[in-house]
Amino acid sequence: MSKAYDRVEWGYLRALLLALGFDINWTRLIMRCVSTVTYSVLINDQAHGMIMPQRGLRQRDPLSPLLFVLCTEGLTHLLTKAAQERRITGIQFGFRRSAMHHLLFADDCLFSCKAEEQQSAALLRILEMYGQVTGQVINPSKSSIIFGKQVSEENKSRVKQLLGPNMAPRLGKRLSGWHAKTLSQGGKEVLIKAVGTALPVSAMSVFKLPKTTLSSLTSALASFWWSSVEHKRKIHWLSWEKMCLPKKFGGLGFKDLESFSQALLAKQAWRLLYSEDCLMSHDGCTQRQLEMVSVLTYGRSHGLKMMKESCAHFDANLRVSDLIDTHTGRWCLTRLKEIFVPGDIKILQSNQPVILKPDSWVWKHTQSSVYSVKTSYELAFAENNQELLREHYVYPSINPLKNQVWHIKAPSKLKVFLWKALSGALPVLDGLQARGLGYIWFSSETRGFQSLLDFHQPELCDANMGREKGMARSNKKLSVDPLVFVEK
Repeated sequence: MSKAYDRVEWGYLRALLLALGFDINWTRLIMRCVSTVTYSVLINDQAHGMIMPQRGLRQRDPLSPLLFVLCTEGLTHLLTKAAQERRITGIQFGFRRSAMHHLLFADDCLFSCKAEEQQSAALLRILEMYGQVTGQVINPSKSSIIFGKQVSEENKSRVKQLLGPNMAPRLGKRLSGWHAKTLSQGGKEVLIKAVGTALPVSAMSVFKLPKTTLSSLTSALASFWWSSVEHKRKIHWLSWEKMCLPKKFGGLGFKDLESFSQALLAKQAWRLLYSEDCLMSHDGCTQRQLEMVSVLTYGRSHGLKMMKESCAHFDANLRVSDLIDTHTGRWCLTRLKEIFVPGDIKILQSNQPVILKPDSWVWKHTQSSVYSVKTSYELAFAENNQELLREHYVYPSINPLKNQVWHIKAPSKLKVFLWKALSGALPVLDGLQARGLGYIWFSSETRGFQSLLDFHQPELCDANMGREKGMARSNKKLSVDPLVFVEK
């Protein structure tokens, strides 16, 4: 909704309260609280004027959110009536279950119907009717459409043409504003971690985004990090995968969006497994096993099945309760010896079952045994980047030195500069020559850090240029500015 609080019509609010059964005196008191608001304008720190509004709810008033929720009852009534008349069809979870055609959270709304012109038109008419009565207006720039995978492209285009929301990505608009602030890379690091990777969290928590979408988001973040001016391509001296490594492994600790999306979706699956009162958990969704959830559950006789990472050597229908002695309430040693190795038996005997409580799932990667997105992301990132992590584990590196950079008492932009120098991510001579950006007028002795030192000491540059005076030059010329090489 656009300007949701400011557009509420007082006449609609009063009629709604009376229709819901509130007493006329109570309704009169509520309307007096709403309609006696006045506003002033501050000019040079002095209040001027007395504005008397004719509609809207006051911001930051503790009564306003409650009244706005009541106002949405009109929309709920219209959608429920349309569903009863089969003008719209919601999402149904399981056989003979009630269908869900809308979800409301403050001024955010989620509607569901079939991808057909008739139902889309019916939904649009309901929103227009609701807007005419209440004064609410849909904000197309903040609206989007999500289709099921079995919807044809023809139906998609028809529905888009009918509803017509603006599908512009929010992340691109936010990055455009950041470019104008000319931030240092220390400030860019904070923005990317705090805001850039947080913007798509809401969508990634519910939907499995396509790889093309995740790739475009990653590309936008990487371009923002390496470029100082919008729409101007710069060299990406390190891959985004290496920058997503933890700082102790030589990276910057950025989020890998694909692994992050897997961790967020796994949290929803964990809720289905762990919460018995969840709506979807009653419709057979808990039978889907998580690949990353490796747990051992134990409890009462009607409990859950046993799960291990490799369980092909014993009965898949075996339950933990089958391994418990019903007389003593402890593990049955005979049954344990048939399945587990001696080392595992000792671990099980040190953790006896609690038969007085119902069975529960355990996330073994946290001390509290409760699922966390952080540990799940670490597992997913390790699984998706095995080759990259193996290089950092096996081969010698200067990662400990890179990690010490972040403990230096210095401005963040200087820390990032030192990290880039250690990672070979600065435009030094050997790096530019490796990328074919013109001929470098320095001898082969100036490499790596020496190139960086020569780059900042003009007298050394002049000496090296004298030694290389007789060498042939390429047709391309190189313009040298502080910290910037531009090929002309």
